[in-house]
Amino acid sequence: MNKPAKQRVLYVIVCAAGPASHVQDFVTLAQASGWDVYLIPTPNAVPFLDVPLLTELTGYPIRSEARSPEHAGTTPPCDALVIVAGTFNTLNKFALGIADNRALTILCENLGRGRPILVVPCVNQQHLARHPAFFKSLATLREWGVSVLYDLEKYPPRNEVPWPVVLEELERITNDVMNTPQQNDREAVRQAALDYVEGVYEGDISRIQRSVHPELAKRGFFIKQEGNTESIMTFAELIELTRTYKQENPLPHNAPKEIVLFEILDHIASIKITAIWGIDYMHLAKYNDKWVIVHVLWQTHPGEVS
Repeated sequence: MNKPAKQRVLYVIVCAAGPASHVQDFVTLAQASGWDVYLIPTPNAVPFLDVPLLTELTGYPIRSEARSPEHAGTTPPCDALVIVAGTFNTLNKFALGIADNRALTILCENLGRGRPILVVPCVNQQHLARHPAFFKSLATLREWGVSVLYDLEKYPPRNEVPWPVVLEELERITNDVMNTPQQNDREAVRQAALDYVEGVYEGDISRIQRSVHPELAKRGFFIKQEGNTESIMTFAELIELTRTYKQENPLPHNAPKEIVLFEILDHIASIKITAIWGIDYMHLAKYNDKWVIVHVLWQTHPGEVS
């Protein structure tokens, strides 16, 4: 099969769920959009596939087994990856960095290389999608820059997204990587979050001043035995809290400062911080190329009653 020069290379990781049985339709769409497609199934996905048809369609062998020495390095580097029919098992393993088959090894390697990755889960909303590990895995993957196409309101009950929508999202994320400083934004958002939590921990008001908008809206809840107490705080009150927090609240050396980046767009972002005082959900905005925190909604740690 003759391949045009300089085609974009796409790895399609396909898992053992219903949409795998007609993944050839997605391959055809991607090829028409200028992608040179390599199909990489998980071992359990192979029975779902028409392997002879897909081999003929792509021009490449369809292999799920681990790469042998003679096949190492025979596949060109990819420009992007998409996981279609993403199963509960594969997505949880990917989030944990478990590389126990060829598809997962390729995913983990290319996450480390910073390649654009789109995940399209196919998990039933009536049971496995409710498992806490599943949402934790999606949040972890998003934090690491993986794009997740998951909307059960539009595509119930298993998120079987139409192939044209998958391709459109793939084109969007690859164009974002090429045309916008997305990684710089991620680092800047993370730094603003670190300035916030470490600024309070260290009593460093300069870090609060550079990471928080002066018209901050902060609202939270202390969970107490006699009832919840609401707290509303202004920017000036946050500065005053920062001045005294370290003195009044001795911190362990391993005080938590876990940051989860939910979504970063051109000018707005949403994140979660787990700190010693509780859980903060935050909105940030970009002003004059600088990311600052504008909204905070928080509560003390679940299960901790004072």
